[in-house]
Amino acid sequence: MSTPEHRADRLDEAVKLIGDWTEKNRTHPKSAELREWLKQKENGIEPQPFMELFTWIGLQQELRPLGLALLDCLREMRLVDLIQIAGRRMIFLLVGIVMAKLNRTSLRGNILDPEIAVQSLAHTAKTLKTEVTFSCVPDISAFAESYGCDIKIPENSIAMVTRHSVRTRDDLKRLEDAGPQWHDRLLNNFKVLGGMAERFTTFKLALGGGPFSMAAVLAGVEDLARKTIRDPEFVERLIDFCTEISILACRGLVAAGADIIYLGDPTSGLLSRKQYERFAAPYIKRVVDAVDCRFVLHICGKSSHIITPMCATGVQGISLDNVVDMPSIAPLVPPDVAILGNLDPVGPLLTGSPAEAARVTRDVLESMRHVPNYMFSAGCEVALETPLENIQAMIETVKSFR
Repeated sequence: MSTPEHRADRLDEAVKLIGDWTEKNRTHPKSAELREWLKQKENGIEPQPFMELFTWIGLQQELRPLGLALLDCLREMRLVDLIQIAGRRMIFLLVGIVMAKLNRTSLRGNILDPEIAVQSLAHTAKTLKTEVTFSCVPDISAFAESYGCDIKIPENSIAMVTRHSVRTRDDLKRLEDAGPQWHDRLLNNFKVLGGMAERFTTFKLALGGGPFSMAAVLAGVEDLARKTIRDPEFVERLIDFCTEISILACRGLVAAGADIIYLGDPTSGLLSRKQYERFAAPYIKRVVDAVDCRFVLHICGKSSHIITPMCATGVQGISLDNVVDMPSIAPLVPPDVAILGNLDPVGPLLTGSPAEAARVTRDVLESMRHVPNYMFSAGCEVALETPLENIQAMIETVKSFR
């Protein structure tokens, strides 16, 4: 976490970039709006929050040169630093499933066709206007299929693994001997992210795999859990293999344009703290240390018992499920690590009215009002059938919260 002076310098530099651009492009159709924002700031009138202006710029293709310059200016800032200069609570939403519905497409179509996925994600970005732009499709089956698992891809639900590929040491040896496998569908992830990076200069969010959860995909959750006790060396070998794949994938995501990588390690939440410190945390740290990017670590379910080792992995943020009491764990999180979460995605947001979605959003915001390193998010993916009006009510509630 940088000093207040350094954050102020970064913000001043960003404002100067906006000012210089408007001076050089006074006849540009968008220039008047930027000049008005600068005028309000110079006159001591509270303007539109900086992060909203940054997002507006990032969604305008004709402002791409300015957006790229701003992204470069903010590149070295940690998530907690961005929170401090945002001007309001930042919004970090996982909309890789609901984007299919918002674009009137099937989830299966988005999983299988990168062009459809880019269209759906771009439509969602322009509709929701959040500063963190979801830029990938949540599809662990591409990884699973590349490494020998059988999968099923329903029309409008998450793809499933129907047969795991690593049951024995011989299976693992074949995997190790074959090395990384980059099948076409796995490469689609980089195509989708690249397409989003060509369109927008907002913060592009991509999904990375937590090594323990990747191992569970290949071996099966129950079998892997049993082997942590009966054959821990096998588990460590498999996780080690998955760690190297995760590092390669995350480096590819950065090259394709990722500004933030959401490292999903949902299965590791089933581990005790002692097991987590052996089978999960060290491998997350290896990924984070090997890749130059902002990382957010997400673990599903109850994770209060492992908050400290989660933070010790070196990630810039931890994302918490709605079952976690965030105010109680906030003192355990270092000030240079962002806390993300944890609106229930299947409560009133999914089934209630816009007013009810706004109410539960305010409740979460109020509970974290005095936590300076907090960033708003849902506890997990926004569900496919979530009404657009409820999502918009949630977003507007965060934007207006002071």
